[in-house]
Amino acid sequence: VSTQSTGIGTAEALKCHTGDGKAAASDCGEADKCSGPTFTEYTGLAAGVTYSCDACKGTTKTDGKCAECTTDACNAPKATAADFTCHSYTVTENADGVATITKGAATTCKRLAATSIACNMPTPTSKKATYTSASGCGKCKTDEKTGKTCAECTTDSCNVMTEIKCVQGDGTSAAAACPLTATKCFMPK
Repeated sequence: VSTQSTGIGTAEALKCHTGDGKAAASDCGEADKCSGPTFTEYTGLAAGVTYSCDACKGTTKTDGKCAECTTDACNAPKATAADFTCHSYTVTENADGVATITKGAATTCKRLAATSIACNMPTPTSKKATYTSASGCGKCKTDEKTGKTCAECTTDSCNVMTEIKCVQGDGTSAAAACPLTATKCFMPK
């Protein structure tokens, strides 16, 4: 029987949030579990999983996309804070191991109520293996931060890499933007 004892000799049906989770928890009849999407910091709710009066569907639990619980309203949506934006970057390398950093689109970052804003970006010395963030959202991985191949900042849209400008060629033209991996200009002696 999928009811909970109230401690006074009667039993009540388990109450769970359903659908998008916004409505109050309701009776679930014979169900003995509630389930709902997991929340990943800086990414948000797992896609394709709804709040339910039942166990997680298919492989969503083992995939880390769904969580189960067994008490009334235990699958309530978690309190979130306002979304923020970070810029994404991709680091690629050519056959000679020379890195190129490419700025991508701005990414909307999701967070729980107690989570601070955090963006990350590669440093000019980053390589493909030493900067692995796909979105720019969140803090740097510890080894990337200590290896100085990832930098963090804590305000909305703060992770903007700016290329330096250097005079190029024979020196008669105006300064032009250099690749994001450049850290200083050179001139002939």
